Amino acid sequence: MRNRNGVDMAWVQALKDTFGEAVFDSVIRYQAKPISTASLNHQVVIEAFPSSPVSHDYQSLVNEVLKG
Repeated sequence: MRNRNGVDMAWVQALKDTFGEAVFDSVIRYQAKPISTASLNHQVVIEAFPSSPVSHDYQSLVNEVLKG
């Protein structure tokens, strides 16, 4: 997960520079409320908050993995 700050983006870029194609393109942003609420309620964030940006990020990763 990443926050919207330069440090996290620098780490993402460093991973891509180091591992190249082995790194997925999808990046999961950090959003505390949907993640913590779903976790506390024993739910999957994609089902609990289907329209949240973090849910879209996870769905994008799933699609990328399945396509791969």
